Formats: sequence, C-alpha cells, structure tokens
Amino acid sequence: MEIEFTYTKKEWVDGRRKYLFISKVITRMQLFVMALMAVFFIISAAVYGFGVINIALGVVLALLALELVFIYVVQPGMLYKATDKYHSRYRLVFREDGLLFETQGIASELKWDIYTGYARSREYYYLLQGKMNYTLIPKRALSDERGREDFEKLVKSVLPEVKAPAGIK
Repeated sequence: MEIEFTYTKKEWVDGRRKYLFISKVITRMQLFVMALMAVFFIISAAVYGFGVINIALGVVLALLALELVFIYVVQPGMLYKATDKYHSRYRLVFREDGLLFETQGIASELKWDIYTGYARSREYYYLLQGKMNYTLIPKRALSDERGREDFEKLVKSVLPEVKAPAGIK
C-alpha cells in the first residue's frame, strides 16, 4: 500500500494538538486541577483579598496557564514553521515487514518494531514511537474507505492500538 501527501499548516497543527492529549503531555486532570485552582484563587481573593498566599497562588496559576498556552497554542505553529520536512511531500509505502518513508532529502526503511503502537482520531492516524515521536498520517491521504480499512488491518496486525482520550476526535 502506498500513499502520498503534503501537510497543510492547519492540518499539522491540529494533528499535533490532538497528539498532546493522546500522549498525555496534556491531560484532562491537569486542566481540571487548573480550573479548581482558578476557582479557589477567585474565591480566596474575594474573601481574603490579595495576601501573600493568594499572590503566590495567582503567580503559580498564571505560570501553569502560560505553559499550557505555549505548548498547545504557540508551539505547534512554531514547530511547523521551523521544520522544513513538514512542508515537503511525503511518500509512504506500507508493507508487512515495515514501511518505506520518503520526503525531500530523506529516504528510510523502517521496521514496525520501532513503533510502540498506533492511535487514531477522526482525521488522522498516529504511528507512535515514544512519548513525543510519532508519524502523523492524514486519513485523507488514504484513497477511500477501502484504503482506510486496508491500512487499519495492516497496522492492527503489527501494532497495538492506543486509545485516544474521550473527546479527541
């Protein structure tokens, strides 16, 4: 099976953002704790004013929020812009024993055992190599429903599926 595609910036950034949840770099628990801290900060500031503890809590909350904004909003676009290979045409040939990966200046034969699993969302497949390494494959690159079925059958035969968190589409 062979596919070719070029990422659009919107597509790559969207795929990266979804991957941040799939890989648990960002979790719902983190977002929940931050929301809880924000509520506590607002109530505490309203009741007790802006004392040392409230200011410290506000600073910690602001730093955590800035980190998440950077990781989720800013960094994906910066990575896309700074990495030439994301602007190139990709050619992937999938076989039983691995895949051939070609893009401008890169040609690699990869065995399936470098991947730890795969995940999927509504628009993408992710071939996972570790915490922050993955190959993003837009589903649109697969010709039709039959192509997606053939791809999933092959990938399922060689890699375990990693379930995306609920709500990641």
